[in-house]
Amino acid sequence: MNQPTRGPQTSENQIELFWNALTGDSTGGIQIDSYNLQWDAGSNGVSWYDIMGEEGLFSTQLTYIKVGGLKQGDPYMFRLRAFNVHGWGPYSLITTIRAARQPNIPSSPTLTVNNILVQISWQVPYENSAQVTGYRVYVGDADNVF
Repeated sequence: MNQPTRGPQTSENQIELFWNALTGDSTGGIQIDSYNLQWDAGSNGVSWYDIMGEEGLFSTQLTYIKVGGLKQGDPYMFRLRAFNVHGWGPYSLITTIRAARQPNIPSSPTLTVNNILVQISWQVPYENSAQVTGYRVYVGDADNVF
């Protein structure tokens, strides 16, 4: 079972997940009747709770949006398994997703030239509830980026 993936609608208030349907040999040659999505509700994997497709409430949808019960910037763990006539398969690897969006675009850089040194600076962007851990700066001339 492939692990769930962070969707583009993830923000400080919701987490979107999607996954690929099991097909071919990965289904044991039998139709999948349900996918069961669980989350840890912020317990760092200590406790797991069904949020979709639990037994008796089968679901074959391939996306889910978790709204509510989230704290901005906190990490949440998710795992997934599939069901067919032979029962539940094993859980996928765990996916950890923060209730946050990508940071805003930094301001345009400014240059300060002093003899042989060049200082590049910019205004730190709004982080959107997830700490910015690094920047990538490209330097070049009019024809090339180094």
